[in-house]
Amino acid sequence: MNNESKNLWVEALRSGAFEQVRRTLFSKTTGGFCCLGVYLKAVKGYTPITEEEETLSGVTLSCFKELCELGSDTKAVWWMSIMEEEGVTRSVIEKLMNMNDYDHKNFNEIADWIENNL
Repeated sequence: MNNESKNLWVEALRSGAFEQVRRTLFSKTTGGFCCLGVYLKAVKGYTPITEEEETLSGVTLSCFKELCELGSDTKAVWWMSIMEEEGVTRSVIEKLMNMNDYDHKNFNEIADWIENNL
């Protein structure tokens, strides 16, 4: 991962501007993000889909506009491949998902890990 992307991601995680959620990239209900959703928003500039847009498009999953244009079976593979293009391996993505979703690490702890390991 290049230093510019890593620094943007770490800064966003530590900023306090993002509410943390578990097991989804973005929650329309709370407006929160998982650590990987923060990456898509802060580093890649992706736009979360609103409930109104979801109703109009028939999309049923919380996601980003750029992902919702894809079929539901390709969403996960696609956003992971975006991160892999930045040099973040699948094993690192899985590590970060586990830290966020199952180990209940906060964004500061995840930012520390990213800073020290990527």
